[in-house]
Amino acid sequence: MGNLDLDKIQGNIVPGFNKDHQAFVFVRFQSAEQGRNWLGEMQADLASANQVQRFRQTFNELRQRAPHGQDAPDGGALQHISATWVNLALAHAGIRLMAGAAAQSGLPNTFRFNRVPGVASAAQPEVHALLIVGADRCQDLEDELAHQRQRLAATGTTEVQTFRGDALPGAQRGHEHFGFKDGISQPRIAGYDWGCGADVAPGEFVLGYPDQTGASSGSGLPAWTQNGSFVAFLQLQQHVATFWTAMQQHAQQLGVQAKDLASCVVGRTEDGAMRSTPPARLSHIGRAYSRWLGPNEALRHRIIRRGLPYGPAWTPGEADGAVDRGLLFVSYQADLERQFEHVWTQWLGDRNFPLPGAGTDALTGQKAPLQPGVAQTPWTAASTRPTAVTRANQMGGYASLSLPSFVTPGYGGYFFAPAIGTTFTS
Repeated sequence: MGNLDLDKIQGNIVPGFNKDHQAFVFVRFQSAEQGRNWLGEMQADLASANQVQRFRQTFNELRQRAPHGQDAPDGGALQHISATWVNLALAHAGIRLMAGAAAQSGLPNTFRFNRVPGVASAAQPEVHALLIVGADRCQDLEDELAHQRQRLAATGTTEVQTFRGDALPGAQRGHEHFGFKDGISQPRIAGYDWGCGADVAPGEFVLGYPDQTGASSGSGLPAWTQNGSFVAFLQLQQHVATFWTAMQQHAQQLGVQAKDLASCVVGRTEDGAMRSTPPARLSHIGRAYSRWLGPNEALRHRIIRRGLPYGPAWTPGEADGAVDRGLLFVSYQADLERQFEHVWTQWLGDRNFPLPGAGTDALTGQKAPLQPGVAQTPWTAASTRPTAVTRANQMGGYASLSLPSFVTPGYGGYFFAPAIGTTFTS
């Protein structure tokens, strides 16, 4: 096994909460002292990677025994064991308030400026920290949120905004709102059995460990950042009716079925099966992890992706706009600019990647170029952008299409998930 300090690393970084019900609570401190008090009191609640891994091992053992048969998605294991986890991350504004100049020394400008490409600005009033709560049961999440809100009130901490995410019900559990199975291709961290595919050095995700070059990640950053990870958060609104209307219209023109075209756009069928190995370069999963560039390039841009859907499941025939639904995107990485921003703006957002004139990613691409701190123009289904997809049911070749944006970025922010035990003094 690897050498990560699993007792100090927060458990949503690795191996990941993987909970059906989660809340992302953005908070603001009224003073430096109140912020330090809140951060200190939170330490005992933080779930470590070691705790989460032990729970997952026990859960999987129970699931394999299938004590209540195979009808339940969890094999009946949740009737015997469940857990509620808490993690946190700090915005640069929170670190600046609570800590002295030495604690901020060397922190990257991308993190300091907190300007996510495609998002107008960070939340107002300014956010200082992000509280992440995950639970297997809805009521358990509500109970933990009530407990955490009591602490917020006691420490004079303000709840600025909360996003609530829940797994979709029934057969759609584990899928996102477009209908495709999600979160099934995480990077495999060298020395551990998390994820799949080629091994990626642990320092690409957790600071203080060797990265793909063999160097220790986070060199030049304050010592307190070791065993921590930078966090990108995005609220991504999904326009599901527009997506499937466009798939039906263009599939008819191309002489294929709408589900075939949609699976070409994503790179997988709805149940998660790969359409090809490796994925087509123009598919969403082919662009988001561009394996064809070779390991020295491709693996340096990997991210650990967490998050889950928000809002009610889409009903066929329902128009976009009546209900807000989408994906709460969370990624962990050692370098925000080289990893999250590169994937988001270059691989998915560049109109000349992976080939000249390809247009933006057919699934998540935007109409306007992604620029830090600049929001997209107001969304309409009539406003289109150029893109391209591999032709369904044909050998080679691609089709150039003009498609609306199917995803609109909402709130976005950058944070840092510190090691468990991290506190600041005045």
